[in-house]
Formats: sequence, structure tokens, C-alpha cells
Amino acid sequence: MLSRVRALVLPASQRRSLDELAQDLDLSSGDTRSERPAFWTLLTLAPVIAAGEVLTDSTATVIGAMVIARLA
Repeated sequence: MLSRVRALVLPASQRRSLDELAQDLDLSSGDTRSERPAFWTLLTLAPVIAAGEVLTDSTATVIGAMVIARLA
């Protein structure tokens, strides 16, 4: 019964094996050299924006720093 429901929900052309899914989800592979500078830029930019909030006492700046920190 489960295979019949799976066939109705997910066509055979869209099904992938467990090995294919694991390979797609492996985050250690890929172009890490291009991702690393962006990570460090965002990681450095978030505290700078948060420090600006301390100086200006602005709530919107705190939200901006939290959004940028979450992206890194």
C-alpha cells in the first residue's frame, strides 16, 4: 500500500536513491573557496552594524545586524 501511495504522489522520474540524496546533501563538497570570503565578510559586517546600533541607539540597526548575522 505504501509503494502505491508513493507512486501516486511522486512519479518514478522524480525518485532518487538514498545514495543520490546523500551526495546532493553533502555540504563538504563544492566550491568552498568562493564561499569562504563571503562568509567572513558577513561575519565581520554583523558586529560592525551592531556596534553602530550601540552608538546610534537605533532598533532598526539591531534588526539589520541580526539579519546579516543569520546569513553568515
